[in-house]
Amino acid sequence: MLAADSIAFPLIATALVILGAIIIKLLFQRDKELPNSSDLRPAARFRNGILVPGTLVFLGLGAYIGYQYLSFVDGYVPELKPFFLLFGATFFFQIIIAVLSRKFTRSSFSSQQLKDVPGAHIPAQETLRPIVMIPVYNEDETSLTNNLRALFDQTVPPAEIHVVDDGSKNDLSQVEAWFLNEAVAHNIAVTWTRQENQGKRMAHATAYNNIIDRTNAIIVTVDSDGVLDKNALEEGLIPFERPEVYSVAGVVVASNAQKNFLARITDMIFVAGQQLVDRQAQSAFGNVIVNSGGLALYRIAAVDAAMETGYTEEDFFGSHVVFSDDSYFTLMALKLGKTVQQPSAIVFADMPENLSHHVRQQLRWARGSFIRGWWRVRHLDPLSYAWIRQVLGYVLFFSMTVVVLQIVLFKPIATGELPPWQFLLIPAFLSYIQGVRYFAIERSDMSNSSQFLTYLLSPFSILWSMFVLRPIRLWGFITCRKTGWNTRQSVEIVHETPQPSGFVAPGGAGTIAAG
Repeated sequence: MLAADSIAFPLIATALVILGAIIIKLLFQRDKELPNSSDLRPAARFRNGILVPGTLVFLGLGAYIGYQYLSFVDGYVPELKPFFLLFGATFFFQIIIAVLSRKFTRSSFSSQQLKDVPGAHIPAQETLRPIVMIPVYNEDETSLTNNLRALFDQTVPPAEIHVVDDGSKNDLSQVEAWFLNEAVAHNIAVTWTRQENQGKRMAHATAYNNIIDRTNAIIVTVDSDGVLDKNALEEGLIPFERPEVYSVAGVVVASNAQKNFLARITDMIFVAGQQLVDRQAQSAFGNVIVNSGGLALYRIAAVDAAMETGYTEEDFFGSHVVFSDDSYFTLMALKLGKTVQQPSAIVFADMPENLSHHVRQQLRWARGSFIRGWWRVRHLDPLSYAWIRQVLGYVLFFSMTVVVLQIVLFKPIATGELPPWQFLLIPAFLSYIQGVRYFAIERSDMSNSSQFLTYLLSPFSILWSMFVLRPIRLWGFITCRKTGWNTRQSVEIVHETPQPSGFVAPGGAGTIAAG
């Protein structure tokens, strides 16, 4: 009989993950081959440099405390020490890479370097044509209006905007009429299409088919509740000066991050942990594995590849997949070239304010993550950072889930001995190290003191991730074949802001081309 704290349990979890990755890589294939190779609107800016010294000091202190922490591990669960070392090494590696990486600037890739790339015929940033696709379903009128107005106010305006109302139950005709009039005033080619509800992917396909001019096109996907910082498109286009870049992820911050406790800790998890640490580290290797739908940019070749490989028809063991659209586009881009993040391309978006909405969103994300992770393991190069990060992520998730259960449940039941309270110290301290990244985004709608309050809640974000989001993610993996959208059957977040001036009476819908 194995002891409750035996290293065999997390080793078994690790072995199963590795075995599963090998089986997926060797035995499973897709039917189609993937390609190879001055108003109230909030503003934000990325400010990484001033945080680097403090973060590095924190990391040094954290390494020392972590070393001392291992003595508690030796005294309670000595056999599990290798997994604590693996987790710690991964954590510190990602933090260091993320902190030392910088945003893309025009000077970071000179014209001479571009000439030195054989066969490079990529147009300069000024000639790229951002084409925005916006699926809309049961969106609050004010949120959608703010979304569209932010696009008209960009320092580099979009060449085209294609809105697809995917069978919304609420009346958006006033927003539509205002949008068409504004497009004329700004000389931007637009379409507004109303169709029966078919899902976000079909809405993307409709918008894609409505594209007027594909020349030098960069496809921009934006969620209907997102409000872009005025520099978002300009900043997002800069990495495309590098001919090998096929996808650029923006950074999503919660516009309602100060609403309540849940909004604060989830914003900390999403901004500091998932985007400015994990994804930023991936970006340093040109291997971002998933963009956020709130703001992502793709060379049109990546979107072409998605449509050609069955974007609207994806099937996972007999279940039609309607979500995980962002990760599908990102995977296509990753097969063609590099995928990066531009932390200065920022969008404000509504995030769940109540537990029910939050759980449904996280469950959908977990199911999509498992499905796309399956395809990444199958199709990506095992020597690429993206493949290693995917498999290592599964190893850490499953093995540390087992380790946590051993510490807080199995061993106390078997021996009657509770874990030392000091076990809580290092997760709390690590959360504060990671949380420093939250200050890298300076926001006009959030004071420094409010950001600091969210930062103080960092330990709760770790506990939330461990004891709430982890079980949700496990359930999402188990129920991954339930591929319905699972959210927004009606308008869920309503903004009381009055409609902007410029609204006109509802009129005809259609297409307006720039003259």
